Amino acid sequence: MKILVTGGAGYLGKRVVAQFLLRGHSVRVIARATSRLDNLPWAGDVEVHHADLRTSANLVEAFDGVDALVHLAASLTGDEDAQFVSTVVGTERLLEAMASSATRHLVLASSFSVYAWTKVTGTLDEASPVEQAPDLYSRDSYTIAKVWQERVARRLSAEHGWDLTVLRPGFIWGQGGEYFAALGYKLGPVYLAVGPRTRLPLTHVDNCADFFANATENPSAAGETFNVVDGDDVRVWEHLREHLTRSHAGGLPIPMPYRAARLIPALAAWINRRLFRNKGRLPNIAVPSRFEARFKPARFSNRKAQGVLGWAPPLGRAECLRRTYNPPAVSRSEAPDAVAAQLPRVPRSEGSGSEKSTAPRATIIIPTFKRPLRLRECIASCFAQEGPIPGSFEILVVDNCPDGSAAAVVHELSRSAAVPVHYLHEPRPGISMARNAGLCHARGEFAVFIDDDEVATKGWLAHLLEAQCRSDADVVFGPVLPTMPEITDPAKRAFFRTAFSHWTDHPSGTSVGSTLLTPFWARGTDAYPSLATGNCLIRYRSSEIAAVRFDDRLGMFGGEDALYFNQLAASGAHFIWCAEAVAWEHVPQERLRLGYVLLRALRGGQVASWAPMLLSPARPALTALSMAIALVQAPVFAFLACGYAAFASPKRYYYLTRLAGAIGKLFWAAPFRRRSWPSWPSKR
Repeated sequence: MKILVTGGAGYLGKRVVAQFLLRGHSVRVIARATSRLDNLPWAGDVEVHHADLRTSANLVEAFDGVDALVHLAASLTGDEDAQFVSTVVGTERLLEAMASSATRHLVLASSFSVYAWTKVTGTLDEASPVEQAPDLYSRDSYTIAKVWQERVARRLSAEHGWDLTVLRPGFIWGQGGEYFAALGYKLGPVYLAVGPRTRLPLTHVDNCADFFANATENPSAAGETFNVVDGDDVRVWEHLREHLTRSHAGGLPIPMPYRAARLIPALAAWINRRLFRNKGRLPNIAVPSRFEARFKPARFSNRKAQGVLGWAPPLGRAECLRRTYNPPAVSRSEAPDAVAAQLPRVPRSEGSGSEKSTAPRATIIIPTFKRPLRLRECIASCFAQEGPIPGSFEILVVDNCPDGSAAAVVHELSRSAAVPVHYLHEPRPGISMARNAGLCHARGEFAVFIDDDEVATKGWLAHLLEAQCRSDADVVFGPVLPTMPEITDPAKRAFFRTAFSHWTDHPSGTSVGSTLLTPFWARGTDAYPSLATGNCLIRYRSSEIAAVRFDDRLGMFGGEDALYFNQLAASGAHFIWCAEAVAWEHVPQERLRLGYVLLRALRGGQVASWAPMLLSPARPALTALSMAIALVQAPVFAFLACGYAAFASPKRYYYLTRLAGAIGKLFWAAPFRRRSWPSWPSKR
């Protein structure tokens, strides 16, 4: 059988393609011309048809000699319009091309999200109702697009007499997708498990791929709809504890009954209705229908798959856990000490052909403010870059000091530099001003930010560029790890190391867009962010990205970077993680104080409640929700901080920072705001 696959390079898609090849089928993958598939294990064993489902005119040719289409492609990012165009319009154009071919077999990847969860009682199965208007439009953009995608597929299949099989997977998990939304909320080191006894509709990614291959081969699947689940024996609390133990992620899991948690969206909906006449835009967790789709208890069954297809998951839970967590991830707390020895290496490209040796020009942007010594070290580390850096790069230093104090340092270093070094004076105060000035004057397609108190490792730039080239991402983030004076107290040393680390346990190439899509003020204040603007690559010449700016109203307080990247995510930008692109941040002695970290957390909380008022239009409902959540958080974190302090536990430091963040969300108005810019150190 010859099978055409869309979304073949995705998390599920690459396993589905591998399954077809293992079963002896011939596979053709539709991919955009900018996509890189050569790093996938089956790259040399499949045909690749370059096309964009939204715009390309060559879709009919993709069906030459094809027996079945397995349609996995769908947009997971972007606003409602962008997702609808990518998922629904793309599907319609693809199936119109199929109608002009001899292909008559379609397997569509749908989702559990299409069900009307507010109407689910008891067992959710294939006969459960699908979301319909008007309730459909209270759901998230992904659900709306998937419901319409199913409608398009069913309509065209009926018109043309195709054999249509619709597969609706539950929560797909596996290596690279260990933690998923149904496990609850992550609030710093605290994991709030909503409905700890709730059963999970899990399907391991390898079992799910096996189901897709089975349904494509089996004639009995024609005209049927199947839920794809391994079973429902695993509950939220059990799986969360297993994840925390095997991933070494650490943290404190706290069970929260479903009915108690359900009060959060109910309260948010009441506030929105009473105060804002249902015109406020609420985050997903505060919309009742979206909350229920994520957490509502139900039973799940694969009985239909067993009866019609004779399918059972080939991998048991023990094997699924082994495949997911072996080798184990480096824990967040251990990462700074283990970086040199345990960070994975990016495979180097072989050969020197033009496709591998050429890439658009990059501009390294270094915003600076009165740090001549650290700036000198930062620039020197950029000069020392090694590895296969495609094309040339330049360095742009943006001096945010009113008297232009960095000019002499830049002039001195530029005279003997092997790469172009440019100086730009931006006297208007605020980090947003400096970053925007750098973006406006950068000549490269890629803008690469590094802070003036950081030192890049020798392969830093090469790793960022290679990660972007492999994934075609719009933004690539790398770790920022601290170098600081010796601290004799182990608890304080671990606390400050974590407080100044920007790190995530994800392997390189992992998409981190889903984290950024959730508004940062809805997620709560994170005193230990895992993503840093001071180590990131941005494909700035993209028109969607070039239209976004750092908000200068936040430049004096902080939080402008979180708002900036959330706006990029809303425009459909794709973010990935590159664990090898390490930068080291100098942390001076004066920052190694609990008071400094608490003030930073307080300021972050203030920005979390203030930022929704800066949007256009303003979203006061989100500010009200942030404050309402803080009213609950503050006494909880105060209790935990006091409890751990009574036993001299180092965890008291973490909960003090959480408490400071909650207080900041309550006292965010102008008289209470803490500025960051005027307090920057004058010299180091």
